[in-house]
Amino acid sequence: MTSEDRLEIPESWLAELPPRRGVRPGEPGELDPKAPLLVRGRLKSRDADLRAAFGPGANTLHAAAAIRHLDGEPDPAGPRRSRP
Repeated sequence: MTSEDRLEIPESWLAELPPRRGVRPGEPGELDPKAPLLVRGRLKSRDADLRAAFGPGANTLHAAAAIRHLDGEPDPAGPRRSRP
């Protein structure tokens, strides 16, 4: 007997449901090898704006790490690997 308090999804719908940790594993994601270059280009095109946003009086908790990142320096919060 079906309970009106319990959601029962037809088997035919299961393939359409999104992945859910521990219940329905999803397909592994694919990394885009060009992504680092795209991000680097976007950061470079907004360099002055980003530096102004993290300038004096800005978010003091993250400003120093953000400027180091923009300068390409390694940082414990996210070391930068070799440049292409």
